[in-house]
Amino acid sequence: MTDAFFVSNLRQTWDTSNLALLVETPSNESLYSGHSNPVRGEGAITANTLVEISDPTFFQSLVLEMTKMYSTNETLAKQTRQFFGNYFTVQLILSYVHHLPGKLSEIHRLYRASTEGYGSVTTGKPLPLWEQCVKWVADIFPEPVDQLYAEDGYGKEEASKVEQIETTIRAIFMSLVNASDMLTDASRVASLKEMAALRVFIGHDNMDHVDDAVSLESKYQSLNLTDSYLTNEILVKRWKTWKNIIPDIASWWRPESKRASSYSASAYYSPWKNSLVIPAGLERPPMMGPGYPDVWIIATFGFVFSHELAHEFTYADTDEESPWDVLSKSRFREQTRLLQQQYSAYRLMGVALNGVRTSSEDVADNTGVKLAFQAYKELTVNQSPTIEQLIYSHLNYTQDQLFFLAHAQLFCGVYKKEHVAEIISVASHSASPFRIIGPLQNLPEFSEAFKCPTDSYMNPKTKNTIW
Repeated sequence: MTDAFFVSNLRQTWDTSNLALLVETPSNESLYSGHSNPVRGEGAITANTLVEISDPTFFQSLVLEMTKMYSTNETLAKQTRQFFGNYFTVQLILSYVHHLPGKLSEIHRLYRASTEGYGSVTTGKPLPLWEQCVKWVADIFPEPVDQLYAEDGYGKEEASKVEQIETTIRAIFMSLVNASDMLTDASRVASLKEMAALRVFIGHDNMDHVDDAVSLESKYQSLNLTDSYLTNEILVKRWKTWKNIIPDIASWWRPESKRASSYSASAYYSPWKNSLVIPAGLERPPMMGPGYPDVWIIATFGFVFSHELAHEFTYADTDEESPWDVLSKSRFREQTRLLQQQYSAYRLMGVALNGVRTSSEDVADNTGVKLAFQAYKELTVNQSPTIEQLIYSHLNYTQDQLFFLAHAQLFCGVYKKEHVAEIISVASHSASPFRIIGPLQNLPEFSEAFKCPTDSYMNPKTKNTIW
């Protein structure tokens, strides 16, 4: 009997008996969306139930239960136990493979690259050892590493520039919302109130970080490391298990409850907290740095901030807590429908994009580049003409053209044809080329900067805008 036989049987069983059928709640409803309750009556699992899965006896019991479910005789039961026992053992070893000596880590990486394809592991060279070590340390000690990174090289001049860009873009967005014909008066007032209450965190999300030394010392006092890399990983996992033995339910079932490290290059907007986080990692090259012209900084860093800011309303037509009334939601839905049609008409290597799937991100991209360009024009209105002359003489581009070139640099990338269909089917963002093409086709300022003929590819007569 082969392992493949058991896998096939499991798949067949699962296909005909999904989780909702195998385990039911007293009310036939899940505890939370997507999380079914496996116990009936008074013993039903609640938000306060302690579920221990780190004890080896849990896995032993699990294998025995699986044996009962999928085996009909003792011989098959023995093989089933062996199959699941091997599976759990392999998974345990694989969780430590990167902490073992020799070439095991590289062999495992190449194995995953050949079997799992896109989205699981890069087929390029592995990270340098120093970078692996930094990532490991940062995973264990996020607060100290975040604090050190945020403070390193982030001076008053950078802080002042970031604050200026942030303030300008927020004011421009509020003016667009205030002037929008899409919103009713009531929705407009409610939207402006929500925008004014938005909290912005630069560097890292101070709401989720512990920055004082006493609290940090208390958090890590029970973690005693050694000189062995493998032993330390085991100790860290044990420590994490005990630290999270009674998890905060709200932290895992609310998708908005996330946290960014300061060295991350990913900003995010949290609707649950009505906050926007810009990690310090974005305030570094290639977006910001000594001698970078304002046009470049606003076209890159300014766009990222604008994109996340736009997410404040990208789900306003479906969010139950949205400040918009029915009419405003209907108008917004119609505007986004046109944008969805535009993006669904794009093809990457013959594969059609899914404009419905990427709708919220496409709205944010289109809004983001519009806000960033307006902010660039406003913040450089008193700029010395010499700067633009220097840009043109050295690059042979106007400053407006440089803005769009800098913006496009954010989405440089390479796609392999065999992975395109999979990428498009799962990605929440449109394929990179169209994160440039789509918004710029809809922006008149781009056509003016590059003198695109009317009704040409980059200057279509029909332009889809939200704000």
